[in-house]
Amino acid sequence: MRSSLPKLTILVVVATTILGCGKQEYEAQMLSSVKDLAFGSRFIDNLHIDTTEAVKGVAELRLPLYVGRDVKTLTSVSKDRYRKPMSPDRIQPPSMRIPGFRYKYEMFVGDGKDKETLCWYFGAVPATEKLATIEATIKSGAAKTAPKSRPAFVDASLDTPERTKIAFRKMSVTGTQTFQADPETIDTVKRPGQLDVYIHSNDSHHVIFVIRGTQGAIEEVDAMDHASYALGTLKMLGSANDSGDDA
Repeated sequence: MRSSLPKLTILVVVATTILGCGKQEYEAQMLSSVKDLAFGSRFIDNLHIDTTEAVKGVAELRLPLYVGRDVKTLTSVSKDRYRKPMSPDRIQPPSMRIPGFRYKYEMFVGDGKDKETLCWYFGAVPATEKLATIEATIKSGAAKTAPKSRPAFVDASLDTPERTKIAFRKMSVTGTQTFQADPETIDTVKRPGQLDVYIHSNDSHHVIFVIRGTQGAIEEVDAMDHASYALGTLKMLGSANDSGDDA
């Protein structure tokens, strides 16, 4: 019993202090606490605790929980089940080429013929490359991936766990796109989907993240919101070997 008295005393003092501040201040403090909890929970509840070196030697972040530890990784030299080179339109978004492409995470949601597709793509190019040129290349490809879209980059800032902001250039397009139907076949399907591109730049590199999925997959795991939380944890590591595909 003696060990519980100090805690009880502290609680009484804290409660008395808050109540003594008046109802309005008490409610304001309570609301602030709730907001703090909600803000922090987005990074705790939806992301892996450990960081992943998203681009080798260049950048790391905490990935969303929906990106499982056993996620399939594809590079430009990946082969299909028949040991034949995979189609470039499976490895990267159809008709779109990501500057400095390194690798892709490929995920499927659902069973049987009703599988929904979700992908993350990673790229990086030296900071000496012009950002305008990178954006133009991506916009041109996105217009082919989602033919009825009007790709455009805008300035965006995402919250970090430390309550600061991290700057990106962002593009988001929606519309019917071609997706992989099944991980074990070459079959494709056309479905409504979304493609988001984030570019973050420092004096070393431009890092490029592309998140693309069918509308069903995105809604199933709240993919785009959780992606924004993950990108809020991005940390740049410095220079790297910029040739080849790094997983």
